Amino acid sequence: MSAGGRAAWVAAALAALLLLPGLGNHDLWAPDEPRYAQVAREMLHDGDWLLPHVNGRIYTDKPPGWFWLAAALALPAGDVGEAGARLPSALAGIALAALVALVASRWWGAPAGIAAAVILTTSWDSFNLARTAHLDTLLTLLTTGALFAARRAIDSGGVTAAAGFWLCMAGATLVKGPVGFLLPLIVIVADRLLARAPRDLLRLRPAWGWLLLVAPPVGWLLAAARLRAGYSPAAVLERHAVGRFASGLHHRNPPWYYAWVFFMEMFPWSLLVPAAIALAWIGLRRAAVARRAGRVPDPATPAILDEERLRFLLVWFFGILLFFTLSREKRGLYILPAFPAAALLVAHLWSRGTAVVAGEWGRLPIRLLRTGVLMSGLVWLALAALPWAAPRMPDFDATALGGATTALAIVGAGVGLGILTALFFSRWRLVAGLLAAGACGTWLLWAHGVQPRLNEAKSARPLAETAARLAPPGTRLGMLGFREAYVYYSGRRLEELGDETSARRFLESDGSGLLLIEAEEWKPIATRVPAARILAQDVVGHRNMLLVGSPLSSPER
Repeated sequence: MSAGGRAAWVAAALAALLLLPGLGNHDLWAPDEPRYAQVAREMLHDGDWLLPHVNGRIYTDKPPGWFWLAAALALPAGDVGEAGARLPSALAGIALAALVALVASRWWGAPAGIAAAVILTTSWDSFNLARTAHLDTLLTLLTTGALFAARRAIDSGGVTAAAGFWLCMAGATLVKGPVGFLLPLIVIVADRLLARAPRDLLRLRPAWGWLLLVAPPVGWLLAAARLRAGYSPAAVLERHAVGRFASGLHHRNPPWYYAWVFFMEMFPWSLLVPAAIALAWIGLRRAAVARRAGRVPDPATPAILDEERLRFLLVWFFGILLFFTLSREKRGLYILPAFPAAALLVAHLWSRGTAVVAGEWGRLPIRLLRTGVLMSGLVWLALAALPWAAPRMPDFDATALGGATTALAIVGAGVGLGILTALFFSRWRLVAGLLAAGACGTWLLWAHGVQPRLNEAKSARPLAETAARLAPPGTRLGMLGFREAYVYYSGRRLEELGDETSARRFLESDGSGLLLIEAEEWKPIATRVPAARILAQDVVGHRNMLLVGSPLSSPER
C-alpha cells in the first residue's frame, strides 16, 4: 500500500473515532434534523422513493439524494432513528477525511495528509455537521470529489477521472440542487482562466461529460413531474434555487456575513487560514517572478512545485466564499464546501513550517501565524469564565448542564495556557498538537457531555408523545405553525393550520381535536373557545408549547 493509502486509512480511522460514537445520544433537534429524518422515514414506510414527502405532502425544498441514502441505510432497522438519521453525515465525514488525506499525501507527503484530515475533521462545523442529520457534509464530500477528480483529469488526461468529475457533480446536484454542480464548475473554470490555460478544460471530456451530469437529476425531475401530480420542476427551481440566491427565503444576511462567521465555523483552524493564504500567495508570486525571469523551475523549490496546487486551493476557497457572499440567503453551514481547501492550505503551512519560522518566506506569514495562534489561545482561555457566564446568558438553563460547564472551563484553561506558553517559546509542533487536542477535547465534551444534558430542553419528543397518547388513532391532531419534529416523535400526521382562524375552527369543529400551539399564539384564541383547556405544556428550545383541547379531549373521556 502506498503512503497516501496508509494516510487515508489512518485519517478514516481517526475520523470514525470522533464521529461515530454517541450519534444517537440525544433526540433530533428542530428545525432541520427531524424534518430530514421524517422525509426519509416516510420514503421508507410509504415505499415512495421517487418524490420526497413530509407529513404526507410533497417536500420540494431539497432533491431526494440524501433521503435515498438515509432510507437505504435504515432498511435493516426498518425505521429512521436518531443514530440512523445522522449516519449518512458521519459516513460522509469519514470518507471526506480519507479523501483529503489521500490527496494531500500525494502532494506534500503522508504527514501533511494526516494533518489536513485532522484539521478538517476537528474544525467546529465539520465536526458538528458530520454528527447531525444535515445534507452539507455529503454535499461537501461530492463537491470535493468532483474538484479532485477534475485536477487529476487536467494533470493526467485520464478518462476515469473526467467521468468522476461529472458523476460527483451529478450526485451533489441530487443532494442539494444546482449548487451541487455550480460550485465545482465555478472553481475549476476560474482556476483554468487564471492559469491562462482554458484549453485544459477539454481534458474533462465535456462532449460526453455533460450527459453524465445532466442525466441523473434531469431524469429524476422528468419522472417525478410525469408520475406525481402537482409537482412542477420549474416552479421548484424558481423558488428554491433562483429565489434563495436572488431574494433569500429564510436567512437573509448582509454581504459581510461570512467575513466573521467563517472564523467561528472553522475554529480553531480558521485563525491560521490568513497565514496559510499569505504563504500560498507568496509562493505564487515567487513562481511568477521566476517564470518571467526565464529561470527553469527547480523541482526542489516548493514555490515552483506547488504553484498549480496553491492557485487551485486559493480559487477553491475564495470562489465558494464569493458565491455565497453574492447570495441573499446565507447560513454558516453553506460554506462547508470551502473547508477542505482551507484545511489543505493550513496543512501546506505546517508542512513548510521550518522555512516559515526561519523567515525564508518573508515576515508576513510568521506574523499572521503568531497572531492566529495567540487569538486561538485567548479564545480557549476565555472558556475558563464559562461557569460564571453561562448562568447569566438569556434563555440558558445552566443547571441542566451539571458539571459540563466546569469541564469545558478546565479544558479551555489548560489548552489556552498551553498554547500561549508554546507560542512564547516558539514550540510550533507543540502548538499544532495542542490545537488538535484542544479541538478534539472541546468538541467531544460538547457531543457527549453537553448535548445529552440539553436534550430535555431542546427535544419535542415529550410533548409529541403526550399528544399521541391523548389523541389515539382516529382523533384529529392539528398544529398552528407546523414543525416536523412533532410529526416525527408523535408518529402521527398533523393537520397543518395556517392562521388563528383555522386553529379556532379546528377546535370548534367536533370538540374532539387536539391542537399543538405556542403559548403566545394561544392567548388571542383562548377567549374565543372558552370550552378548550390546556392538556399539556412544555418548553421546547425557546418556545413555550401547549397541547390544547376541549373537555371531550381529556384523558378521562
